Amino acid sequence: MNSYERVMNTIGGLSVDRVPVIAVLGIYGGRLTGTNPETLFGNPQKYANSQTAIQKTFGIDMILTPFEFSSLGEAFGGQVSYFANQAPNLRKPAAASVREALAYTEQFWLAWANALLDAGADGLILVESMAAAEIMPRTMFQTKLLPTITKRLACLKGSAMLHHGGGSINHILDLVPGLPNIIGALVSSKDNLDEARKLVGSNFLLAGNLDNLGFAAASASELYTKSLSCLNKGARRGHFILANSGADIPLATAPETIQAMMDASKYYAEYNRIPG
Repeated sequence: MNSYERVMNTIGGLSVDRVPVIAVLGIYGGRLTGTNPETLFGNPQKYANSQTAIQKTFGIDMILTPFEFSSLGEAFGGQVSYFANQAPNLRKPAAASVREALAYTEQFWLAWANALLDAGADGLILVESMAAAEIMPRTMFQTKLLPTITKRLACLKGSAMLHHGGGSINHILDLVPGLPNIIGALVSSKDNLDEARKLVGSNFLLAGNLDNLGFAAASASELYTKSLSCLNKGARRGHFILANSGADIPLATAPETIQAMMDASKYYAEYNRIPG
């Protein structure tokens, strides 16, 4: 079974040979190809080359577009800062008012999302930081934001997974299954994965919940143990993708630590029945 089949079968609730593994390795791809961040995130071919190197090196099951939003902010007139060892970040936004920015960007979001799907993307990851408990409590999310998200998602031409944007998401996770075109959710490393599975049931896809910021300090054996723990909690009772939680895995992470995710998935498949 190849990576594409593995991921699509997992999404569809079908049997797989092992749990798929994904990791946000945008800046890390630049390390493998010797490409500086400004060139990496500004040149589509260079970025594609870097992700090819990621695939050949680690065998990660899903290729992601850049997990950075500064280029979109820059396109709207914002100012971007570039760094030697991490993805770029927006230094100054184009709009001073949040309400003004939302009115302008909501239509763009939908057009851009559907353009990606029309161009051949198999699915999207919707990063909604307002879903995080650290930013918005459940009641406010449910009354102020959820109706807008629901309306927006209903216009998508394909499927998406909800991403927490860096904070805890279990406080609203039970509201996610059943949203238009949403097939799964990324669980934060701050959330309890056992609780997340109970909130959504066995037929809803979950991914996570390894702490991306802890990769650099973790040894391969430590990351292997943490990966097995995620697999035991997430995959034993439902559809699951092993993934880092959050944005890019730090550039200082040892290659063998990243490889430990793949090793854990293979070991788990050998000794456990993966739900189908």
